Amino acid sequence: MRNGTQQRRETDARAALRIPGVDQPVTSLAQFERVLRPRTAVPSQRYARFLELNDEALGAAAVTTRYAAEHLRRMLEDLRGRSARVDTCLRGITPTFFSEDHGWRAIFQRLTASGADYAEYQLLAIADYRRYLLNCLDALAQMSTDRLQSALCAESNAHGEERTELAAAPRGGYDSSARREEVLVRDLVRLPRGTTLALRQGRDGPFELWMGRRRFRIETWSGAAIVDELGQGMNLRDGRNVLGRALYNDVIVDARFTDVSRRHAILDLHEGRPSAITDLSSAGTFVARTLVNVPA
Repeated sequence: MRNGTQQRRETDARAALRIPGVDQPVTSLAQFERVLRPRTAVPSQRYARFLELNDEALGAAAVTTRYAAEHLRRMLEDLRGRSARVDTCLRGITPTFFSEDHGWRAIFQRLTASGADYAEYQLLAIADYRRYLLNCLDALAQMSTDRLQSALCAESNAHGEERTELAAAPRGGYDSSARREEVLVRDLVRLPRGTTLALRQGRDGPFELWMGRRRFRIETWSGAAIVDELGQGMNLRDGRNVLGRALYNDVIVDARFTDVSRRHAILDLHEGRPSAITDLSSAGTFVARTLVNVPA
């Protein structure tokens, strides 16, 4: 039986386990599980990077991710009933095997440095990281399906969209210069493409979101919604909302707004309020400067 001194030593060592992004040290396996579980979701910034890949790179990413998930599955099966070996197995994996997203790489580096006393923590981290990889695979598969569907309907939609745009445009075309002046007056800032930025919380009432030269309003009075400049409202859901003109987006923007990209932006909601935004477009996404901290 372990004596009291040894138990206190192990408790003190475990209290020193610090996880990147977590203010307080982790002191129990249940607490560690609560810290890891949200990290199994694919972050919007990784999702945006996937969207930037061409078809060949998307396929390569799927192969690499599937290999990593399968490697961890075999490792977990091999460690069944022999959890003491998990520390040795982790030391045989290079740090670059783990993604930097959600701080996974730093978490595993910290666990590996903590030694064999954290075998249960290490096993839990491996299992949850494998869930994260499987979620990445699901996202990659969905993107491949979306691109196939888009390619199949692109030719048939192209002529219809062109006729719709010509019919909708006012005589003499859109007054783009007037819109750009309004952007400057409203002190909007263009978001860096492919970067997820947190939206500042505690704001009451709607706020404006510009996609290209098109103005939208985000409302949160009675269920979150995005309203375009024609007054058409579209509901938003908690979690990730992909915005754009393509039919496979979560929020489908009016096809007449041709300066809005097929996949234009990702808007994340938490408890009914916008929490983060990611620009995916070449036309640009703009919000009030007071809403975000734009990196220099």
